[in-house]
Amino acid sequence: MTSRATEMFAPVLSAFNQIGGGVPISVQQSSSVIEGEEMLARAVAKGVAALPRPVVSVEEITTTANRVAVLEKLGDA
Repeated sequence: MTSRATEMFAPVLSAFNQIGGGVPISVQQSSSVIEGEEMLARAVAKGVAALPRPVVSVEEITTTANRVAVLEKLGDA
C-alpha cells in the first residue's frame, strides 16, 4: 500500500486497526484524507444502489406484526 493510499484512507485503516485489537492511528486531517473519505463514500453509495430491491410478502409482514403484538403483550404483563 502506498503512503498516499494510507494517508487517504487513514480513518478507515485506523478503524480496522481498532477492530483487530490495535490502537487508533492518530492522523491529521488533510485534503488527501478528505478525498479518500469521499471516494469511499461514493463507492459504498454505488454498491448500495446496485443492490436488488428488497421483496417482502404480505405473509411476512403479518407474521412480524403478530410477533410484535405478542412481545408488546408480554411487556405489559
